[in-house]
Amino acid sequence: DDPTAYCEWSTKHPQFAKVLPTVQSSRGPHVYFTSEATLTTADHGDGELRGLGGYAILPPSVHHTGHPYRWTVPLPAGPNWSTTIILPHDDN
Repeated sequence: DDPTAYCEWSTKHPQFAKVLPTVQSSRGPHVYFTSEATLTTADHGDGELRGLGGYAILPPSVHHTGHPYRWTVPLPAGPNWSTTIILPHDDN
């Protein structure tokens, strides 16, 4: 990852940089979004796009070098119903 790439991107697209979930990794910022298009993983020279078949490491994970991943722009809260599906509950 090119350390200046995120800075350049965020300057050109501040409306996205302020709201898209972003993680600070040991190699630089990682920005997350969903797309209706089918995207494949691609190296763009100054960074990469992880798409179909790719994977990502998210906070609070720790890189093998000891660097912790941390949110700089957090994930948005899920809908209220999401925790009733995900979290176990007592049916009594």
